[in-house]
Amino acid sequence: MQILRGAAFALCLATFSAVAQDAPYLVLLGVDVSDAAGVQEQSLGAPLAPSMSAAMQTRVQVKQTTNMTDVMRATRAEENDIVIGPPHVTASAISHGYLLLACNVRTERFVLVARREIGLLSELAAKRVYLTQPDSARTYFAKGMLREAGFDMNGFQKVTYARTSGAGLLALESNLSDLTVAEEGEAKRWMEAHPGVGKILKTTREVPAGMAIVVKKSMQPAERKALMAWVNSAVAYSAGLGRLREVSGSDKDQYNYIAALGI
Repeated sequence: MQILRGAAFALCLATFSAVAQDAPYLVLLGVDVSDAAGVQEQSLGAPLAPSMSAAMQTRVQVKQTTNMTDVMRATRAEENDIVIGPPHVTASAISHGYLLLACNVRTERFVLVARREIGLLSELAAKRVYLTQPDSARTYFAKGMLREAGFDMNGFQKVTYARTSGAGLLALESNLSDLTVAEEGEAKRWMEAHPGVGKILKTTREVPAGMAIVVKKSMQPAERKALMAWVNSAVAYSAGLGRLREVSGSDKDQYNYIAALGI
């Protein structure tokens, strides 16, 4: 009887090990529709799974979504082995136990742009704000800057959310909104083309833009090395992630700043 029990246990252990080895790496790819550059990169990209699987020599299962609310929730629940997403998603993932592996070479500042008659953030009470979709990067940064200034979103008369990033500046121009969020370069070009219409009220620090990759801390060093080799290859670029690079200490500081904006 003891021998039979031992054999049964060994068989169960072998079966469990085989299932564990066969389980795919779960990859969540979050595409922020308010990031025009990122959307363009991804639309031109090849599927991630084949090249990533080949590099890591294991099965990879990729879920792609534009629902940033779901992606942010998934980072808190640690549901995936690898998360690829925009800066605020990356910051959330790092805050909940993920390891930052690589980020896009692009950096950006985000700004709050108001109509010219509004001189201070304190004058926004009962005004109208136009933002990108909830839980998008731009809306995240906008709410963070407002929170830093001590302004409550409930103080607005009207909050409008839209999927396209350029619609906010168009709304300012048409006097359909009093405040919006934009990338700094985009806002400056718009103000040059539309003098006297708007002004920048507040600016974030320079932050990483585009996609970044985080992995669970339990991932083995050899697997992280293989994934980093994939990141540095031409196939990763052709997969629509833009140009990624290995992270440094200053990058981690920038993501800590992004995370603090959300608190």
